[in-house]
Amino acid sequence: QEYIIDRLYKRLHFSKSQYGKVSEISQQLLFYLISFLWGANIVYKERLLASISTLWTGYPHLYLSFWFKFYFICQICYWLHCFPELYFQRISPSEMPERAQRYAINLLCIAGAYLLNLNRIAVVLLVLHYLAEIIFHCSRLLRLAGRRSEAWYGFALWDLVFVAVRLFSVALAGLTFALGLEKNSRDRISIREGNFNTKFIRLNCLAVVCLLQGYLMWNFITFHVRKARQFLETHTDVQQVTQRSLGGSTVKQQGANSCEMYVRFKQMF
Repeated sequence: QEYIIDRLYKRLHFSKSQYGKVSEISQQLLFYLISFLWGANIVYKERLLASISTLWTGYPHLYLSFWFKFYFICQICYWLHCFPELYFQRISPSEMPERAQRYAINLLCIAGAYLLNLNRIAVVLLVLHYLAEIIFHCSRLLRLAGRRSEAWYGFALWDLVFVAVRLFSVALAGLTFALGLEKNSRDRISIREGNFNTKFIRLNCLAVVCLLQGYLMWNFITFHVRKARQFLETHTDVQQVTQRSLGGSTVKQQGANSCEMYVRFKQMF
């Protein structure tokens, strides 16, 4: 906070009213950045993407390196500590349910993957998810700093990366739970061996991943729809300008007007 966030706050000349939001975004960005780099380092050292079959070969994955196991412990501790932070940060009562729900989903998914020894697929999905979050929070900081042009490119990149991450996550989960782990399926779980590779567990894990990605995608779509409605309500003259441009302007002018409208819309984020 003192050595990074406060110095960033002074360097970018944020107003006092923006300090609370900037501090919150910066702390989340720092966590996502560290988690992404740490997780990517684990993926590289463990050669998890050298071959897709590495994600399920040798299950159960009981013997983890120190940094691999410590990574999951830190993830669980972070999302646990977010619950008392709701009180200390004096979050408004209207925002508490949404935040508590997000913290609970992250905590349950990470802890569940750790307890079921699905560490390899979990760390890959976390790295992908945190990549999209880093781009999103960087874009938010740029917007708050008044760098509208850079923020616009950042949000445009986030749109593409977010959708790609959701699709790639579902594909990896499908390959792992529906095809890979099925080859060594068991009829009963073995807590002593740490083997939970039953059809029931696999189908539920696949369902959780798919539902979670669908939930995130639904929030993504509703977020853009809400912003589009705000844009149309705020700019009441858009329809009149469009009708004039369609009535007497050239195709080039119509394209310029459409581009300008899109830029103004993205600046609202």
